[in-house]
Amino acid sequence: MNVCHELKTILWLPPRTASRSIAPLFHKYNFLNGEYNTHISGYNNYTHALSIPKGCEDYEIICTVRNPYSWLLSIWHWDNFYEGVAEKDRISFATYVERQQWELTDISKHLLHNHITYPIRYEFIKDDLRRIPWYDYDEKEIDMYINRNLNKSENLKRLPENTLVSDYMAHYTQKELDTVKNKLLPLFKRFGYIIAATLAMLQLSFMVSTA
Repeated sequence: MNVCHELKTILWLPPRTASRSIAPLFHKYNFLNGEYNTHISGYNNYTHALSIPKGCEDYEIICTVRNPYSWLLSIWHWDNFYEGVAEKDRISFATYVERQQWELTDISKHLLHNHITYPIRYEFIKDDLRRIPWYDYDEKEIDMYINRNLNKSENLKRLPENTLVSDYMAHYTQKELDTVKNKLLPLFKRFGYIIAATLAMLQLSFMVSTA
């Protein structure tokens, strides 16, 4: 975990939730990597670990989160296309879902069983940062780190209107949508991701593409 004792706040940065963009936005505060007791400033000096340090049980928790559909796809991509992964070891996304390679299962236990005071949703970063009362909101700074996006996933389809964002729904079949929904339904509900609306968007996209 990353922790600031002055603010009595823990910063959780689960993998594949824009942590590379979010962590620098908290460099100006004295957040420490709880594993090494070093400041989180600098590339990759933060930790993805999700825990609460002894004596910090009453601290508030900030946590980056992401739509589970998008999140699982991003984790699959990382596991299969990260530098050093041999092509022979890669599996399709459909196979990944079918085999239930659920990295999100352990993470979701932490997100569901702890009170997260300020979730920062991948899709609504600016709105959620504004809700943190002590955060010094600077839109230019936020845009700089969000748009930098140094780790773009080139093997994923991207939205034509915003190439910084993956078109994650284009990678799913209905079967995979249902599997992920059934497995991670509490996560969808906890952070306000409306599944019905998401499926309606997918159906509309399919109708347009086949018209």
